[in-house]
Amino acid sequence: MSDDKGTSGASTDTASGQSGNDTVSYQTYKKAIGEVKKLKEALDSVMSEREQSQQAALAEQGKYKEIAEKFQKELKDKEELLKKKDSMFVQQNLKQSVARLAKDFGAKEEAIDEIFAVGSAKEYWKSIEVKDDYTVNLDQVKQALGEMSQKSPWFFVKQAQAPKDVVLGGGSGVVTSDDLKKLSMDDLKKLAKNAK
Repeated sequence: MSDDKGTSGASTDTASGQSGNDTVSYQTYKKAIGEVKKLKEALDSVMSEREQSQQAALAEQGKYKEIAEKFQKELKDKEELLKKKDSMFVQQNLKQSVARLAKDFGAKEEAIDEIFAVGSAKEYWKSIEVKDDYTVNLDQVKQALGEMSQKSPWFFVKQAQAPKDVVLGGGSGVVTSDDLKKLSMDDLKKLAKNAK
């Protein structure tokens, strides 16, 4: 029995040629467990820091995304406002061109706004080209006004045709249309009174 005291808990592995000890002293165990705990705490700390860093990065990305969305919305709003102002300016310029040329077609002064409104509703102005510098194609405006004067003549004063021949003063002579063109408006009014 005295042999067991010296080898208590010890075993010999003769097959591998090493001798091993299956027991560990409490001090060694305590030291190893302490080191494992420290390593586990360090690992937990690193993992926690990494997770916080990832969360912070995601939060920043979210902020950047919010800021980017805000700027995109502001840009879109400004583009829409610019398009609206551009469209209003084009309409105003087109309206001025139509008003100016409508007078040449004999439009009644009080009907200019109605001509533009009706022309817009019936899309007479839709095909008129307006360049980037806001110049209006006047030939297209004239064409549209010509069509409108045919289809909506009540907006336009009928141009009186100059008579071909007029006999003045009870058969004293023949006056041609060329002669009438040379007369002033007052002379034409006097002739009209005398002709009655």
